Amino acid sequence: MPDPPDLFEQLIERADRPRGADVVLAAARAQARRSTRRVVAVGATIAIFALGTAAIVDRDAAPKPGTSVTPTSASPTPSTSTTTTAPVNLAPFDVVKALTPQLAGVDPIASAAGSVWLSVVPHAGDGEVQAGVRLQRRDPLTASLTGTLNVPQDAVYSIAGDGDTLWVGGGGDGGNPDTTVSKIDLSTNQVLFTTTLHPDSCACALVTGDAGVWLVGNNSRYALHISASDGHEIARVDLPSAATTAFETRSRLLVGLANGSVEIVNPERNQTEGVVPLEGASGTSSVAAMTSASIPRIGSDPPIDGLIVRANGDAFALFATGWHANRFINLGFGPSVVTELDNWLWALSGDSLEIASTHAVASSEFVWNADQRRFDQRPAKGGTSDEGFRLVIPIANTLWLLNGGYSNASVIVVRVPPNFADHLP
Repeated sequence: MPDPPDLFEQLIERADRPRGADVVLAAARAQARRSTRRVVAVGATIAIFALGTAAIVDRDAAPKPGTSVTPTSASPTPSTSTTTTAPVNLAPFDVVKALTPQLAGVDPIASAAGSVWLSVVPHAGDGEVQAGVRLQRRDPLTASLTGTLNVPQDAVYSIAGDGDTLWVGGGGDGGNPDTTVSKIDLSTNQVLFTTTLHPDSCACALVTGDAGVWLVGNNSRYALHISASDGHEIARVDLPSAATTAFETRSRLLVGLANGSVEIVNPERNQTEGVVPLEGASGTSSVAAMTSASIPRIGSDPPIDGLIVRANGDAFALFATGWHANRFINLGFGPSVVTELDNWLWALSGDSLEIASTHAVASSEFVWNADQRRFDQRPAKGGTSDEGFRLVIPIANTLWLLNGGYSNASVIVVRVPPNFADHLP
């Protein structure tokens, strides 16, 4: 099969098409050549919390120009012999460090004030566990510990960053039934307040940004809007189905639902104001993961403001200028989490890490080699397991990946070099 035209030729060819059309056409071309053009790689063994997952992403890096690559043909399936050679590390990124702190909460990692924050179990020494929540501050590039902060809150479920502010939400389980939220000013390292919400408030992931502060997800049937000034409940926005994931973009809260739709929530009116059409969608598979994005305009396409993936693997580019989304690839699996870095989608689930472009569609798949602490190229497309990565935070051209269960979690810090796509296998 001949190689596709380069990006410049593609932009000229589609100059008169309607906005968003090239994403759909690219998906059709990719589907036709998928069996011979995809590069795949081998994945991670990790456990999901029994309470569920949520992906809250905070972007700190400025967008870079789009990149078009053509992956090589997939390698043949390896022999099942026990004497086969270990896969070669062809990943175009380096593992900086693997941390194994005793983390606390379902969403225990966030970025804020130029640092990465981890919520950990506070120990007094000799294994004794103290009350409250302890936050570790770490350098995003080296993962070195730069400080700690204690929060007078009984438990932690989720943390989220917004500029120089960090939010901590916790409670909602048998030992700590009351849901509480704390706001921290990172410029002074002061806890501004800790507020206890109504007893029936959900223990959900925190989502913060231009649309305000929300608790939503964990199969909640409403999005809980709380005050940024003192943490009190402002409103509950009813949802037509259970919430699976959420993010903010262009001063709106977008909520992915178990029924496969994405609701748009207006924070000023505290009500839903429409559904994002998922153009090219098949069936009613639930929304598995979503993330904000900052992919610049390419040709006739407007900027991409978000990425949406359903449980059946269908991935969509969100154009918030018209509040619609176009399908551009099927990943072959439903990811636990997704993020965007360097204008590419990064999707993680079970034993798969897949990286895909949104326009001249290409993709590569990798595996986490726990023994050698590296990512390897998958020589043939493999299945996913019920275990998988469950959180990803992009900051300063690094990815912070949460790997493992509550008792054996590790944090994998990956450095992604500029123009990494030029070195994809």
